[in-house]
Amino acid sequence: MESIAGYVKKNTPAVKAALKMHHGVPESVESEEYKGHQITIRTKCTIEIDGQPLMGHFSVNSDGQAETHALPNYEFRTPMNLVKS
Repeated sequence: MESIAGYVKKNTPAVKAALKMHHGVPESVESEEYKGHQITIRTKCTIEIDGQPLMGHFSVNSDGQAETHALPNYEFRTPMNLVKS
């Protein structure tokens, strides 16, 4: 038990720092060719809860529906519904 407690105490600062890491703004990309033109739409979105950025990967499709890797079998009507879940 003492070795586990020591390990946790020693590594707590590193874990807290890792939880605060931000890997950039998630980006959704939609692309298609139309009448000889290549159209690419890149949508970037940031979500904050109580002023803190929401961690994780999520995307919003062209219909405005949101999805996240954290809940792979779900699709939400809006990003707000995703966050509330």
